[in-house]
Amino acid sequence: MKVLAITATCGRHTCLERSVRFFLDQDYSDCVQLIYQNSKVEQRLNSNLGKNIILVNQAHRTQDRRDYTCLGEIYNDIIKFIPADVEVVTFWDDDDLFLPNHIREGVEGLVRGGKTAYKPMKSFYKEKGRVALVTNVLEPSMFIKVDHIKKYGFSNTTSDQHMSWVRPLIETNDIFVDTEGVPTYVCDWSQEISTFKTSGDPNNKNNFVNYHKSSADHGDGIITPAPKSVAEKYYSQFNSYAR
Repeated sequence: MKVLAITATCGRHTCLERSVRFFLDQDYSDCVQLIYQNSKVEQRLNSNLGKNIILVNQAHRTQDRRDYTCLGEIYNDIIKFIPADVEVVTFWDDDDLFLPNHIREGVEGLVRGGKTAYKPMKSFYKEKGRVALVTNVLEPSMFIKVDHIKKYGFSNTTSDQHMSWVRPLIETNDIFVDTEGVPTYVCDWSQEISTFKTSGDPNNKNNFVNYHKSSADHGDGIITPAPKSVAEKYYSQFNSYAR
């Protein structure tokens, strides 16, 4: 099954390069990372990156070329760039951590469950000085058949934009939540790399505006994967849980 890892990003160059390293380290080969870079400061890919990384620079809504007003509008535009041969979608948030077996375990869980979506019961939560396994309500831990995402799309909101496609899965019991699923995703609130979290301020009417104002790390403008050593220091924290 071909998997698309969607990374919506804006002015988080350091996080993004770390995210690309996590993707390149995956032990599942039939996958593509789609980087949807929605800052007005464009980025380009390092020439050494292979064909399984796709970069789209787009800071305006497709329909009218006006500035985006929420994360949901960004994700609804991303749907237009999903390659035709993709069967499964997952969300590869640029500020979180992914273990090398993340995509493989996700595909195996989706096949094992026989439903439209899969997630393990638990994922990791990392904050400064603490790592914990938590009951999982985190969208980036999920693997979803692409037709479902295309059918329901995203809410034109910020912070709860995924609920448009999540809610039907819950209502129809069409998501396999595996109590024995291997945790491979880490929700990272450690702020080792400082980032603005939209989910940390969901009721603020200026949440999306503040996200853009606070996302000004454009680096050298060239997306180059972080060194393996950067990722391996994270993997070592969780290797006792990996298969």
